Amino acid sequence: MKSYEILSSFRTRRTGMEQEPDRWIGIDEASAYLGVTKDSIHNWIRSRELDIPAHKIGKLWKFKKSELDSWVKSGKSAL
Repeated sequence: MKSYEILSSFRTRRTGMEQEPDRWIGIDEASAYLGVTKDSIHNWIRSRELDIPAHKIGKLWKFKKSELDSWVKSGKSAL
């Protein structure tokens, strides 16, 4: 089973829904969703090579879950 399939399966079991609406999430929730530390998320944002789909809204970094899923599926997160 690939990592994105595991994430998708975990999300389905956790929420009890097939798909939850795509919404903006912050660094705390993104780190929990991906199973990494907040420091890792900050490092990925600073790293131009990884190209994590992060959007700066005011002073905050925000993410769309669907974009994070696509990023993981693309393999860019494994560099």
